[in-house]
Amino acid sequence: MMIEPPIAELLDKSGDRYTLVMMVSKRARQVTAGSQSRLDRDKIMKDSIKDENRKSLTTAIYEVLEGKVNYVRKKEGIK
Repeated sequence: MMIEPPIAELLDKSGDRYTLVMMVSKRARQVTAGSQSRLDRDKIMKDSIKDENRKSLTTAIYEVLEGKVNYVRKKEGIK
């Protein structure tokens, strides 16, 4: 069984696993709260799953993969 999308492609977009998890989780929370999907309507996951049926986490993962979600790394830490 192959995981779609491959984790290596997602890591290319984020840099490391921690950043990837933070990007996806924050975006999934936004989608759950009612934010519109940033995915192109024509290329939604091989047209197999419609917008209404897709989970917010899946939407967030594909948005990261397509480069629709960005992050800014702060130089300061939380103290």
